[in-house]
Amino acid sequence: MNADTLVVMVSGRGALARLAGVPSVLRHLATARLLGMQAIVVFPASRRALGAEVSGVVAGVARCLSSDEFQRESGDAGELVTVVSAEWYLSPSPLRGRRERRIVTRVCERGAVSSPLARITLAEAKTVARNLDRESAATGLARLIDSDVAVVDLPARAEQRLSDNVSTRHAENKLADTLFGPNRGLSLVRVKRRVAPMLARVLALTPLAPLGIAVVKLATGLVAAWVIAGPGYSTGVAGAVLFFSSRMLGAAGAVLARAGLRDNEIREKLDLAGDTVVHVAVLWSLAGGPARGEGAVALTCIATAGVLASTAVAYVFVLQELWATRGRDDREGPTSDEFVARFTQRDGIAYALVFAALTARLDLFLLAAAVASHLFYLLWLIARQRRGGGTLQLRRAS
Repeated sequence: MNADTLVVMVSGRGALARLAGVPSVLRHLATARLLGMQAIVVFPASRRALGAEVSGVVAGVARCLSSDEFQRESGDAGELVTVVSAEWYLSPSPLRGRRERRIVTRVCERGAVSSPLARITLAEAKTVARNLDRESAATGLARLIDSDVAVVDLPARAEQRLSDNVSTRHAENKLADTLFGPNRGLSLVRVKRRVAPMLARVLALTPLAPLGIAVVKLATGLVAAWVIAGPGYSTGVAGAVLFFSSRMLGAAGAVLARAGLRDNEIREKLDLAGDTVVHVAVLWSLAGGPARGEGAVALTCIATAGVLASTAVAYVFVLQELWATRGRDDREGPTSDEFVARFTQRDGIAYALVFAALTARLDLFLLAAAVASHLFYLLWLIARQRRGGGTLQLRRAS
């Protein structure tokens, strides 16, 4: 036991609640890995069945101890350790850079104070663990709030108690906000926010990892580009639906990666390059197929330039810095910029393509793409300049 230890305390079955298919306790262990900490899972000694179930889930990832076994762990009683309640969804951001002093987080719900996360001494952690049979870890940690401890109020977007299916959906919605932006506008067309978590829960049961899902998404998108070039109304609709499906599949992969904190540069770079290739392939398939005609090649060249420019802007001003700072254990993490969500989502082309195919006006799609592909990054650059043109602040994984 040392200052880089994360103690994940299990109080009940909420620790096994699945966030987009990922058990809560495994998400906390992924947080420890992300921050370079070693993890120990502790469960109530009297709940052997729960302990056996949790042990089966975390086997090979972390040690799983009963509260009695945890009492016998060696180490300096005054050494600081980080303790987290497994029954809570937490963003990794409250854990960053908080290792130098005693800290207890606070959440107030309906007059009751809970503390899902704390930086406390090993002796205090053992006291909380000893009482897991009688009270939750979050309640026990809240009892440590006194004049000598720094209290940090957690924002609602960074926490969620996982007590039932409804609360789990709320946690998934908070995670979706970090990926796709707040749920504003016409909810009818925000299909991805509803479909992606459900699809992620299904994909979590398959051997496909997020990287594998990204490969399948790329292949589906290229097939869509090939299909849409064929003659006839039905092939146009089929290609558009396939393209839309590839976007949903990619969103589900992103949700699954974020839920298990398995984001990585390889997957994200494949997504970035794959999206660009598929978008360009669709444009040129239209130019050589249903949108063939005078000016089609010129419009496609203009639209292709816009797609490439958007990708370049996203990489240079946003994603490059995001990948460089991921995993850095500092308190001042990047904050959100909706360009990240808007760019990675880029669903306008999917909806427009389906609409154009259904109305048999794929010829007009190229004209719209030629304009919209340039407006996207130009409007963002103008907005950035008005904000002062300073260093762009980014969204960390939540």
